[in-house]
Amino acid sequence: NTDVNTRFFKLKNTQNTNGFVEWRKDDIRNSSLANQSFEAVIDKSTLDFLVAENPDDALKMLYHVHRILKIGGCYVTVSMHPPPIIFPLLTPHVEENSSISC
Repeated sequence: NTDVNTRFFKLKNTQNTNGFVEWRKDDIRNSSLANQSFEAVIDKSTLDFLVAENPDDALKMLYHVHRILKIGGCYVTVSMHPPPIIFPLLTPHVEENSSISC
């Protein structure tokens, strides 16, 4: 799990996760995570926030999500925006033989 908010990051590191969850400070708009380092990325409202605040930041985020996903990896976003708003942002990052669904 990553977050840019240091207060939240410090709070989460005090919780017992039995070693199953690792928290890292990172800004997904300019991520330092290694290329192709994750099989899945799960986003709960980060894309929504960035679309509302600055659509260019949303595109930066999606670039880094695509970069850090392993080939064949899966990006899951929990969004309150309807598909006509989200799908155009995702389409440039979809590989051949991949799909977008809701």
